[in-house]
This record gives sequence, structure tokens and C-alpha cells, in this order.
Amino acid sequence: MPIKYQAKDNDQRILTLASNLKTEPELSIAALTHGVVKDMLHQSQYSYAHFDEFVDLAVIVSGLGVLQSNIDFVTKQGTFWDPTQWRLIPRPFLDTQGVAWANALAAWLRQENDPQWGEDLEAEIRRPMTKSLKYLFKTDDSFLSAKQGQNLIGQSQSQWLKMAASKSVSTQIVAVRHLQKDDDAVSSELQKTLVEKLRSTHHGVMINAVSASEQIVDVGDTAIEELQFLTKHREHVVRAKAMCALTRLEQLDEATIETAGDMLGSKMKHEIFAGLMALSSLGSVSDHLVPAINRAFIRSLQVCDYEFVGLFAAAFTRWLDDPREHVEQLLATDSPEYMEIAIEALENVGDQLAGLS
Repeated sequence: MPIKYQAKDNDQRILTLASNLKTEPELSIAALTHGVVKDMLHQSQYSYAHFDEFVDLAVIVSGLGVLQSNIDFVTKQGTFWDPTQWRLIPRPFLDTQGVAWANALAAWLRQENDPQWGEDLEAEIRRPMTKSLKYLFKTDDSFLSAKQGQNLIGQSQSQWLKMAASKSVSTQIVAVRHLQKDDDAVSSELQKTLVEKLRSTHHGVMINAVSASEQIVDVGDTAIEELQFLTKHREHVVRAKAMCALTRLEQLDEATIETAGDMLGSKMKHEIFAGLMALSSLGSVSDHLVPAINRAFIRSLQVCDYEFVGLFAAAFTRWLDDPREHVEQLLATDSPEYMEIAIEALENVGDQLAGLS
């Protein structure tokens, strides 16, 4: 639900940001730009003004993208970002690739083959922006078009299914993101389309099909088999997304549960999260999975990843009758220095459950 907008409060926030320009110039310029555009969107009653990702795009399209794109901290983000946003906490700003593409899209919509303002962008943004702009002028491969002049968001599932068969990759992706259970009349066609997209050789189409499966729910046996197969995919993002989808669809079989246990040994944080999410959905785990779970828990303690420590603690309270005894026995000999942190995490889980009660 959109947050209620208070113009005076937002104006005051912008003034506060502006007053901090002398002490924190880089951070404040970015925040000020972001705040001003967000205020404009709210004043225009734009439905998605409370989503930072949409505000970032609006900053660039409004012509203020040069300011946004030249702030170092915007581009120095982690290398992993899933555009379907399956993570619990979405990124607050676009990454380098996203900023470059948004700038290219803004120039393309204005029919600017070689925009002069592009020279003011940092090299790491300008180079991929120029490449993306050439691609757009050559292929017109974008769902967004200034010439389109029609609102497609409210169209029927049958129409989205037709668009999912488009040769344009971007159109396929947007169509797949809008697939959802509608009525029995399109159910079989919907399941067939989903399976085709899960088998796509294009990474973007595939991962968005995985994300769409969670919205459709009644995906059919073949799609479930494809999702189970994708948990063994060569790309860690696909593996993690497929595992999360199967968990939410409550379609974990014995082989997938084994794969979830293997994910706990990954170096990729999101893959560990996917494996732990899957196992945490179970009322209990097999004894042979416990060593892998314990190792992953201790690694989280060693690197002081308190978010994961809390997730493991919550899982222990679900699986074990006496999670504290388990943790004490696990850490007593080899890792007693982490005992206090682990016990505190268990106690916090208990407090949260009490609060919910």
C-alpha cells in the first residue's frame, strides 16, 4: 500500500539534506536529487513514488541522471543483484549496469543518437551507456516506447500470454512478470507458457519465469519438475531463485532438500539464504543434514553475519525441542567465544515469538 504523503514533511527533509551539502557533499547531492524527484512524483500522484527503484529511474529520465550517475557510492555496490527482487531487502539504488541502461533508455526515448550530456558521465557509466544506446537504436528491443501510447497494464491474461510469445526479449520478460492465475480458461495455456520460459536459453527470461511461478501457484507438474531441475543449474542466481520458488510453492521433494543442504556450503550469500529458507520451512531435518547446518551456522558466527545467525537461530527453534542445548554442545569445545552471541540470538527469537503471541 502506498505511504501517505505529507508535502510539508518531505519539503523539510529536502531542506535538511540541502543544509548538509557542505559536510557530506557526495552523499547529500545524491540524496537531494533523489528527494527532489521523489517530491515531484508525489506531487504528480505517481502510484509508485514510494519505491526507490522507480525514483532512481525517474531521476535519470527527468534529466538529473548526470548527478545521480556521477556519485561514486551508487556504482560501488555488491556484484549480485537479482532484477526480479526476490531478496527481502531490495537495493536502494541502481547498480552500474542499471544506471547505464536507464541513461541509454532516456536518450533513446528522446531520439538522441549521441547525447551531449553523455560526455559528463563517468567513464564506467558512459561506455556501457553508449553500447546500450546503439543496441536500442538498432533493435528497438524495449517494452517501453514513447510511440506506444497505450496502457497495457490492465490487459487480460490471454493478451499477456500472446505477448509472452514475442520475438522481443524485453517484451517477453515484461509479459512473463505479469502472468498470474486468472481463470480456468487460460490455465493450461498459462502452464505451457511458463514451462517454455523456464526452459529459455535467455537468462533474463528464465529467472523472471521462476519469479512468475510464485504468483501463478498452480503451475502444474511439468513446471515443478523444471524448477527442481533448475536448482542444479550452473548459475548460482538461478539455483537460488528456483529453490526459493519451490519453497514458497511447498514443492520440496527429498532430492531438492538434499540440494538445499548442499547450498549451505556455498560462498554465495544468497545461495546460502535459499538453502536455509528451504530447510527452515520444514518441521524437522534429517540427521545427515545437521553437520552441514552446524558448519554454516559457525561460519556465520565467525564472520559476524548477525542476520544469518538470527535466521539459523530461528530455524533451530523450529527443528529442535531444546535449541539452546544444541548450541551449547556445538560451541562448547571448539568455538566458546561465540557462545554469548548464539544464545542471545536464540533468546531474541523467543522474544519475537512471544510478541507475536
